[in-house]
Amino acid sequence: EDERTMKARKVGYWREYYEGGNTKTEKQYDANGIRTGFCKRYADDGSLEWVKDYTKDYIERLAEFNAQRGKLNISVEEAAALLGFGPRQIPTEAAEVDRVYRKRCMPLHPDKCPDPDANERFIEVSRAREVLLKHLSGSK
Repeated sequence: EDERTMKARKVGYWREYYEGGNTKTEKQYDANGIRTGFCKRYADDGSLEWVKDYTKDYIERLAEFNAQRGKLNISVEEAAALLGFGPRQIPTEAAEVDRVYRKRCMPLHPDKCPDPDANERFIEVSRAREVLLKHLSGSK
């Protein structure tokens, strides 16, 4: 699990236990492996030590992203350039698009970069990936 992005390969509710059987931590993940809902940490005796509600943050980030996602209309060539492909170099495989997208968006992720403009650039790069993947799926 990556603490900064809250992303993991887990889905649903997860619990860790102390050797005595008491609950140590409780976490909830969505279908994408992002923490949602309440995360709780307990002491050995079962008393609650720490609680964080990720629900509001998660819903706000998702709504903001989805609202801005449709506002970017770009061509396939512009999308390839945004992801860092050379001029007139359009990728031929979805795996290549995904690999380049991950490298390009990682430093721009809103949870990793304190720059307020990083969120806009992250959305642009995500939209560019969508355009290229749609182009590749339509051309087959």
